[in-house]
Amino acid sequence: MNALTLSPDQQAGYEAFSSFLLDPRKSVFVLAGYSGTGKSTLVRTLLGEIDNLFKMARLINPAYPTFDVKLTATTNKACEALQFITHREVVTIHSALGLRVHTDYSTNKSTLVVRQGADIVRDTLLFVDEASFVDDALLRHIFKRTERCKIVFIGDPAQLLTVGCDVPPVFHRGFEGAHLSKVVRQAEGNPIIELSTKFRETVSSGEFFSFQPDGHFIQHLKREDFDQAILAEFGRPDWHYHDSKVLAWTNKCVVAYNRGIREYVQGDPDFQIGDYAVCNAFVASKSYNIKTDQLVQITDISEPSYEHGLAGKYFTVDNAVVKFMPDSLTEKKALIRQAEAEGNATVLYEINNNWIDLRAAFACTINKSQGSTFRKVFIDLDDIKRCTLGSQIARLMYVGVSRASEQVVFTGDLV
Repeated sequence: MNALTLSPDQQAGYEAFSSFLLDPRKSVFVLAGYSGTGKSTLVRTLLGEIDNLFKMARLINPAYPTFDVKLTATTNKACEALQFITHREVVTIHSALGLRVHTDYSTNKSTLVVRQGADIVRDTLLFVDEASFVDDALLRHIFKRTERCKIVFIGDPAQLLTVGCDVPPVFHRGFEGAHLSKVVRQAEGNPIIELSTKFRETVSSGEFFSFQPDGHFIQHLKREDFDQAILAEFGRPDWHYHDSKVLAWTNKCVVAYNRGIREYVQGDPDFQIGDYAVCNAFVASKSYNIKTDQLVQITDISEPSYEHGLAGKYFTVDNAVVKFMPDSLTEKKALIRQAEAEGNATVLYEINNNWIDLRAAFACTINKSQGSTFRKVFIDLDDIKRCTLGSQIARLMYVGVSRASEQVVFTGDLV
């Protein structure tokens, strides 16, 4: 066994996985667990023992098939996190299956299609992390694009779902698996565990609750004190990208926080040459692609320019890609709505392919934070309550609170 001591939950998961792996008749296993329960640690342990488990299977059954092992995840951020933990190559499930996004610019709707000449995945033990983002369409592709495979889905059934998905199908199809429920990420006795658990229960029950911050692990500050606490945190000379994050629901709110913090820290709300930024959406070019949430360096900025009536600048990133970015996200959204209403495929194509969306690293949406852990998170409840769907608010709160390992700071209210 791995030298790492497993919790009782993890040990039960290890044994359930071993049973699944040894049985050639079984093809799907779901490792479900709430945020911070040690799913990734268990996966690392399983991978460390996988060769021994395969040897055991062949001793029991000499005809046991040979499997390759492939690690995948549903998002680039999840790929990076799993790769960091396992020290193995991780690719998106879309890449592994040979899928690409096809956009119909007459409607601006996107679907997954198979790349021409892409091979089917065969004879592989296929891990799929962040499985709450697997919707019905992707699940169909996974089963259609695999042959003689064993598929292991990993995820949290209470986390945020892909757009348009009411329930995560992986966790509602009756697949065999194991469930981790004991939180191990935060220190024992940390009220963050209790609060995130209550919001997770609200995801299922629909019943919200009131809570009293303890003043240390969980704080609720007036708006002006909240803003000052943010500036003190991000203004630290030793602040690091992974230390803390401001979380909100809307992009508009996130952009405002990023600009305000950047102005305080660097003296200017606008990006300058040499700055690092997070790319908010995938960018393709002939020789260089930028992944969603990839950290890039701005190596040149043009003079002010206009595209389709919107003011902005051309940004060169990593000395490789030049794309236009408008000054106003609100005006960009309005232009997209207008183009959709008019069926203007040309404008929609140019926005999707020739524009870029760069963000500072201080704040992000809760959706974007899923899969990350920070020492401290700041959560704007006034922005979250703009969401009108109770079940979505519960998931937002559960994911937001559980991103923190040491402290959660709130402002505003949900009602």
